[in-house]
Amino acid sequence: MADLLSDEEIEAQLPDDWERDGDEIVRTYEFDEYLDGIGFAAGAGGVAEDAWHHPEMTIGWCEVEVRLTTHDAGGITENDIDMAGRLVVSMYRRGVTPRPFQPPKQGYFRAGPKRVTTTTTSPTSQRTSSGRV
Repeated sequence: MADLLSDEEIEAQLPDDWERDGDEIVRTYEFDEYLDGIGFAAGAGGVAEDAWHHPEMTIGWCEVEVRLTTHDAGGITENDIDMAGRLVVSMYRRGVTPRPFQPPKQGYFRAGPKRVTTTTTSPTSQRTSSGRV
């Protein structure tokens, strides 16, 4: 089992654009195209399998959030720092260049799937001149 890194070691070794979130390191990659993110996630899966160290990945619209921690150690180890670096190298080898992540602006709303809404009316409002519905 790998040894946990100290807070100082984590901060010193944390790759660019990665942040610490409790017992995990996290990075959100943004892409111009949805399928670029899917391709990145697929490639990251291969890298993770080779290293036998698997991140949690959440795929969204044109973005992929990657979270790394060493579960059996209960926190961040050298394995997580190493995997973060491997993912960056893998991404550039695939020719996929993410945009720098920018948190949404206040009031920003990213539209999801279109939802159909219906307005219901009472039967009395649908009556014809004859009084029938």
